[in-house]
Amino acid sequence: MVVMVSSKASDHPLQDNTLISIYAAAVSPTGWNDVVDQCAIEAGACGGAMLSYDALDRESYSVSGMGERIREVTLQDPKCLQEYFAEIVPLELAIHQHMHKHPARRIWHENEIWPKGMEKESRKHYDWLLRWFGTGPKLIARLNDHPRIKDSFVLHFPENHVVTNSSINAFQRQLPHLAKSAEMGVLYNALYQRYSAVLAVLDKVDVGICVLDGSGRVYCEQ
Repeated sequence: MVVMVSSKASDHPLQDNTLISIYAAAVSPTGWNDVVDQCAIEAGACGGAMLSYDALDRESYSVSGMGERIREVTLQDPKCLQEYFAEIVPLELAIHQHMHKHPARRIWHENEIWPKGMEKESRKHYDWLLRWFGTGPKLIARLNDHPRIKDSFVLHFPENHVVTNSSINAFQRQLPHLAKSAEMGVLYNALYQRYSAVLAVLDKVDVGICVLDGSGRVYCEQ
């Protein structure tokens, strides 16, 4: 079942610090931790995560952003991440593949997005997160339709918590901005990988030098 949100969700704009953190993450991937924290606070959640992978490389699956609780636990006990990548990531990949059969930026409760016949896997996933992080209900949405880079955003709520319309509406307000920032981040990373080697060489040149764009304007200088 898809969670439907009324048009009133857009009547309350995001807080300035939330918007700033979201768009700052487009050019600073480590900023996604702060994005998760800010979005969770605004939606009344206790944490969350930003999940990403390259469709051409399943081994690239990564947690681009972690909520404060997840960061604390994984720093204290490395076994948590070892278990996550060995046992939980394959389950989450099944979720993502199923989600991509549906439009982006729809909000789902976690138990609604599992493919049929995966009730056992769904329970294992829920129990693992509860055991390590104390989380219960979750809201999840995939952010975009990029052909390769798949990003999803998850909000975690405490065990036995009832997710309210207020939380769903807050998440719905965040999604367009999260999606745009993730899209900008893909472009930024591609440009950085393409030109970082050239810029690194310029840093080693002892004489003054600059690079001009097609209009003769200084693109960068050293």
